[in-house]
Amino acid sequence: MLFFLKEKPVEIIAYIPEEYSFAKEFSPIKPAKDLIPSWWKDLPNSDFLWDDFTIKSTVKSCPGIIQTITNGLIMPMWSDLALQIYNNEFKYWFADNLYSLDIHQNSQTSGFYNEYFKFKLTSPWMFKTPVKLMYMNPFYHITDPNEYIVPHGINTPISKYNIVASNYFIFVKKPFKERKDILIKQGTPLLHILPLTDKKIKFRIETLSASESKKTWSILGNRSNFVSFGLKNISKTKYM
Repeated sequence: MLFFLKEKPVEIIAYIPEEYSFAKEFSPIKPAKDLIPSWWKDLPNSDFLWDDFTIKSTVKSCPGIIQTITNGLIMPMWSDLALQIYNNEFKYWFADNLYSLDIHQNSQTSGFYNEYFKFKLTSPWMFKTPVKLMYMNPFYHITDPNEYIVPHGINTPISKYNIVASNYFIFVKKPFKERKDILIKQGTPLLHILPLTDKKIKFRIETLSASESKKTWSILGNRSNFVSFGLKNISKTKYM
């Protein structure tokens, strides 16, 4: 008798603090396959044209694009963000008045995009995941180039806890003369999150109480070392 064991899916949970319940309601993280871009939906399928005896091709027959826009998760902006840059200075305002934006000085990445501001956005979302997550620019969900660049990165869960943050960077080129005003609206796709696994993904969202949220952030934001605290935390819990 043959027995076929059904492969267990990888479970990924997106946590959101209670005070950010509005993000869960109005701009939640969703599987990419549930947020197919409208331009893709409106695109005709590739077809053979009998009248012209030619082939009409569209990217709907491109496996690479199909696999990209239907896999992983899309994280939208949870609140409007106004960012203004002028005379090598900047100011910003989150509409929710809850979160902040940090800047990383170019001295941290000397020789890399020196003419850009490198802003770090602290996201309210956290993930419980047993696999690494790749954070990417949601390229196919944006029809025109943004005024900012979202660099790629791989986030490794802290073993035992399997928790990762969803903080990300945007690079904005410094204007030489004119003022630059950027408005990132709530619901704008910010990150395409791709779990690095071939297994099926089971995804859901859970709300954390204030005490649960504080405890989880204390694990993610632990700075018990002066330098490389993130790498050291991963190393410390690797074999726990």
